[in-house]
Amino acid sequence: MKLYGSARSPYVRKVRIVLGEKKIACDFDEYENRKDDPRYVQMSPYKLIPILEIGPGTFLYESTVINEYLEETHPSPKLMPDDPKDRAVVRLWEDFADAHLAPALVAVFRDRFEFGPAGIVPKDQSKVDQIAAKEHLAAAESELDRLEKHLAHRDYVAGPGKGSYTLADVTLAPFLFGTASRLKLDITDQRPNITGWINRIGERRIIQEIFR
Repeated sequence: MKLYGSARSPYVRKVRIVLGEKKIACDFDEYENRKDDPRYVQMSPYKLIPILEIGPGTFLYESTVINEYLEETHPSPKLMPDDPKDRAVVRLWEDFADAHLAPALVAVFRDRFEFGPAGIVPKDQSKVDQIAAKEHLAAAESELDRLEKHLAHRDYVAGPGKGSYTLADVTLAPFLFGTASRLKLDITDQRPNITGWINRIGERRIIQEIFR
């Protein structure tokens, strides 16, 4: 297998976490100039990363689909619960991360940073719509508050009882260890439940390797 994508992408990191947890051997291709490469469209018709090559001419290009494929083909250690209801809850929180939390954080990121020749640099705030920026920040804070409330009396996002480490935690990790941390959103002082979750997840070897 070979994984294509940018090491900085939260969606690539999400797949790399699963590969690491399951100790799956996989080559990595830092695919930075994908839009200029005609074979990129053949691998990913919507120009999405990550891309996982699972056989000659066979490519997967949605991070959630890739992780479910890896779970089904490499079931140990388990990252999905046994009960169908619990599995559905995992998928709901994966959707929360990808469809709600991520866009909210990205909007704040775009208000504060931009890509320059030297990489990511602070954005000139005189060029930012400050009213919209406040709305974007409020939306991101609201999504974090939802997660904070959910994690009360839970160790992990999904799973029976206090929860177990699942694909839901894997999907959230890149946004909370990466994006939210870079944005310096107030997590540790105002959200002790998320902070506890970060501390638990942060003890895992693959998390330390990816986000060090």
